Amino acid sequence: MNPLLLKKLGDHPLVLFRDFRRFFSGRFASAVGDKFFSIALAWWVVNSGHEKSSLHLGILMGITMIPMVLFGPFMGTLADRFHRKTCMVSADILRLLLLLGLSGFLAGGKLSLPLLYLFVFFISLFMPLFEAAANSSLQDLTDTEHVASAAAVNATAFQFSSVLGAALGGAALAAVGALGGFLFNAGTFCVSLAFILSIRKDLSPPLREASSPSYIQEMRGGFAYLRDNPPVGLLLLLFGAFNFFFSPVLLAIPLAVRFLLQEGPLWVGLFEASLAAGALLGALYLSFRTFRNPYRRMVGGLLATSFGIILFGLPAQKQIMLGALFIAGLGLGTVNATAPALFQKVVPPEMKGRFFAILTAICYAIMPLAFLLFGFLNSVISLQTLLVLNGGGAFLLALGILKIPKIPEEKLSDSP
Repeated sequence: MNPLLLKKLGDHPLVLFRDFRRFFSGRFASAVGDKFFSIALAWWVVNSGHEKSSLHLGILMGITMIPMVLFGPFMGTLADRFHRKTCMVSADILRLLLLLGLSGFLAGGKLSLPLLYLFVFFISLFMPLFEAAANSSLQDLTDTEHVASAAAVNATAFQFSSVLGAALGGAALAAVGALGGFLFNAGTFCVSLAFILSIRKDLSPPLREASSPSYIQEMRGGFAYLRDNPPVGLLLLLFGAFNFFFSPVLLAIPLAVRFLLQEGPLWVGLFEASLAAGALLGALYLSFRTFRNPYRRMVGGLLATSFGIILFGLPAQKQIMLGALFIAGLGLGTVNATAPALFQKVVPPEMKGRFFAILTAICYAIMPLAFLLFGFLNSVISLQTLLVLNGGGAFLLALGILKIPKIPEEKLSDSP
């Protein structure tokens, strides 16, 4: 084998750090289940027999985001005040119990749209607690030199699991139905819990002084950090705006399969697998690369995403649409691996829980609006036209990155 390749493999965070491997395995398992769950939710709503199913699907996806926006900053402050392993375990247990409750209503034939909305809201409520604790633990699970690569690897957990979950989810959904998808996700939470509990590294937050600020003061401190660091704050806003133009693609996929192609859930899985495969390759490639030129990478990723979204909206041919989603995925993986790695480099350790919770809140704050607006406009504008408009918005964001103030290069070095 090539000696250079062997060196890169030997220096990879998954090889070097045992606890990081356990952490990654847990995230991977639960993310596979989440992909099954999301496909099952979307297909249940689309085939529920209700009128304006695209609007209901937009409402459901919007509801998954609202708790992250409203409660994300509160959860991030908890992750900076309490043991981060405890935060992750607690979030997994609570979501597992809610999933079992939802499955019980579906199995009993008593699941309605309002009840589904209620369960999805509370399942989503504890996601920002897990994410804030997880993202603020990466440096403790690795080291300063490898934290950027660890952030890229962390992104691949979602992309790799999305490939597997989407590829199998469509076929499995046709065989076992929505209930099977819900129960499978509950099972993956059990696997995630086992891996997170096996982590031996101390994930306590940074030592606190006797005169530490109150909970509310700490939460406000997270917003003050963004105000006092314009290069970080503006980049965070642009990263969040990226979701406004990209997230409707997730809504468009089942709609395109159902109403443009007249196909079944298998093609929902294939389309989502193509998108996820591109994102996986983009993020995985960057996990082996030295962290440099982050702004150039993000511009390239946004341009690839915009081209892929536009191409997906032009034809109604399955093969071309598969390729378009793969290209969009490459751009998505590049952006999702680069921006968090940059933030891991520059955000102080004692601030990371709050920062990544605010990042999650900002990213998702506009997603409910994006879903609702997309679902509403689809009743008056064709799906293809809406996708072309979204691709154009991603292109404008790429130009926006070129105009914002940059973080000094010395802060982005891989050196500890």
